[in-house]
Amino acid sequence: FVPFIAEPATEYLEVSKEASKAFTATVLSRVSEMYARLKQ
Repeated sequence: FVPFIAEPATEYLEVSKEASKAFTATVLSRVSEMYARLKQ
């Protein structure tokens, strides 16, 4: 019973980890773009 729950849970955690990495990368690139525009 526990492995049945744990398997999707770990999969979900991996997916959300990847998603948050992608989200962070997007935010960082947006911020650096804005910063570059401000510096001009």
